[in-house]
Amino acid sequence: MKQVVVLSGKGGTGKTTLSSGFAALADRVVAVDADVDASNMHILLGASDIQEFEFTGKTVADIDLDQCTECGLCLDVCRFNAISADFVVDPVDCEGCDACRLICPVDAVEMVERVSGTWRKARLKNGWLVDASLLPGGENTGKLVDKVRHEGTEIAQGNGVDLVVIDGPPGIGCPVISSITGTDLVVAVVEPTVSAVHDLKRLLELAGHFRVPVAAVINRFDIAPQASAELEKYLGKQGVTVVGHIPFDENIYKALERAMPAVDLAGPGAEAIVNAWEKVKALL
Repeated sequence: MKQVVVLSGKGGTGKTTLSSGFAALADRVVAVDADVDASNMHILLGASDIQEFEFTGKTVADIDLDQCTECGLCLDVCRFNAISADFVVDPVDCEGCDACRLICPVDAVEMVERVSGTWRKARLKNGWLVDASLLPGGENTGKLVDKVRHEGTEIAQGNGVDLVVIDGPPGIGCPVISSITGTDLVVAVVEPTVSAVHDLKRLLELAGHFRVPVAAVINRFDIAPQASAELEKYLGKQGVTVVGHIPFDENIYKALERAMPAVDLAGPGAEAIVNAWEKVKALL
């Protein structure tokens, strides 16, 4: 089984457009949407038979008011101002540090699991999809990303699927670390802009730390041809293979408006994604 994750280091570069295109082009696939802050692969891939499950990402304090003596020690020790003057805990502000429970002289504080999101598994016409969504204020430490990846791997192994395509989150923080570890290839999507290149450099450092090989796709390369050429030269010096050059194509946006993968609407953009996928398969 091979796992490929599509990342960019920043949002808005075309990760979901590319990853959903890859998933749609595969013969059999498990698609994993690891962007749990804004999961949307299910919209483009036409998921059906959706099953939803609760996710508890952390524990928060709960004070038994009948047992509480209102000594105020928990108020003094809480660094997040999560406990009100009437000794009620705000679960959004509580970071689950456990200090209030440890200091309570009458054991009136209990740490309870808090539902911070949901994860789902669904069927696709050529496989399965696993994704998730955080609730407002939900804790995202990478645990939910790890959950959807684990479930995606289980589905792939249980059904003899040899490919997992992961739509990764933006940035280089804990969710990205959870999405990149143990994968076989990172496909970095980058635009020929200053901010995108800056974030790409951080992503390459992260992938290098985990010793995961990187290939690159330059999206909307024709909006700044000279910058794209300089970007490709930089990638070559870093030993990164450029597997695709996607032009600015209005058909890609029309496909997204129709809630369908970009490869399902013919045009130069779709053709470029198909070509990139063939090269990614060869690398895998």
